[in-house]
Amino acid sequence: MSDERGEMRESTSPTRRPWTEVFRAFQIALDPSKLILATAAVVVLWLGWWILGLVFGQSDSAYSTWPGYVNRGKNPFIVVTHPSEGHLFSGTFWFGGEGQQPPAQVEPFQKFFGPVIDVIRSSPREGKWWYALFGLFYSLAVWSIFGGAITRIAAVQVARREKLSMSDGIRFARQKFWSFFTAPLIPLLGIAGLGILMVLGGLLLHIPLVGDWLVAILWFLPLIAGLIIALLVIGYIGWPLMYATVSAEGTDSFDALSRCYAYVYQRPWQYLLYAFLAILYGFIAVFFMVFMTSFMVYLAKWGVELIPWHGWRGDPLSTLFIYAPTSYEWCTLLGGDHKDLKPEWFQKFAAGIVAIWLHIIFLFVLGFAYSFFWSAGTVVYFLMRKLVDDTDLDEVYLEDEDVMVPFSSPMSQEPNTLPISGGNAPAPAGGSGGNEPPVSGGGTPGEGGAPPSSPPGN
Repeated sequence: MSDERGEMRESTSPTRRPWTEVFRAFQIALDPSKLILATAAVVVLWLGWWILGLVFGQSDSAYSTWPGYVNRGKNPFIVVTHPSEGHLFSGTFWFGGEGQQPPAQVEPFQKFFGPVIDVIRSSPREGKWWYALFGLFYSLAVWSIFGGAITRIAAVQVARREKLSMSDGIRFARQKFWSFFTAPLIPLLGIAGLGILMVLGGLLLHIPLVGDWLVAILWFLPLIAGLIIALLVIGYIGWPLMYATVSAEGTDSFDALSRCYAYVYQRPWQYLLYAFLAILYGFIAVFFMVFMTSFMVYLAKWGVELIPWHGWRGDPLSTLFIYAPTSYEWCTLLGGDHKDLKPEWFQKFAAGIVAIWLHIIFLFVLGFAYSFFWSAGTVVYFLMRKLVDDTDLDEVYLEDEDVMVPFSSPMSQEPNTLPISGGNAPAPAGGSGGNEPPVSGGGTPGEGGAPPSSPPGN
């Protein structure tokens, strides 16, 4: 029976071509629970950064700009319907350019590392430094809840083909908040500590006469520190694996940190291959979602626009889109340049109502990109765990059982009773088990069989 179970699991578990699991990320990211969580994270992140921008005088920052008004380049629908312009095959369209946000499917990565870079490049004497520092801690807190919940739901879905509820995902993220929060923070604190030590070592240069000699003799120490910092920074490309580790294993931040760096450095090319495949697939997935939603809002306007408008009101339809999202050129798609329009107060009010609908749809589009980021990162974690630790893809931590439980088909379950052979029935539950002799001939007491209480020889 154990051999049959092994054969059944091997046939139902996708281990023969593990890299194909990456293509499940699109379906996993479309789960309504993860879409809602990712969309909420987009709004909560913007709100916190916007408040910090007001406090530190950085309100013009890309982090504090409303997501619907961030420059994300050309719209896929416009590019496809105008192929003569050649934008479809340009690198700027796919990878972004100067003044543009990076591709939406890697925005969470950029919005985490952007503040880190700003902290390194600026000084505590500048408001930008404090803005980036507090924004970094705020982003970590937001992703500890929303990213943790998304990866938890995705982990159960990847391993068990089951959908965890949004409330269960949030509850798990709250329970493991400090693990999610501190795992990516520990390397940053290590880098900061090494930086402080090197600054203190640089003070030796102020010692007259012997300062230069001391620094030259001890120069191997900054070299070692520089190597450690480089390893910490490079290993950070596995940042999404930290969240997936806590969600899949139910472990602490140190285990998440060690697994992240172990997977990246033990199998770097395999990790880069999986990550590249996930990002490439993300380009196609986000392109499709933006194209379809843009096509939807365009057709909504096209259907209403079939009625010709004449008279004193001019073109009332175009005024409905004066507050439409400018990101992905939605405003251009829905009405072109609105600078020459002079709407009345009631038209502005109506345009505000229409803008609410359009911005909600746009936020869900962006939420899908964020959901895809965390879902794909979770899939990559399972693949790397299988590669490095030889752990089956169907094993995941379950809170109610407090163990790692593999998923298996119901057909592969062991029967609850032992097979009956030779006419002997299994021992009843609560009995004395093997202390009772078998009933000879399959009989029962009173029908020719010896009673259990009268063993032979007595």
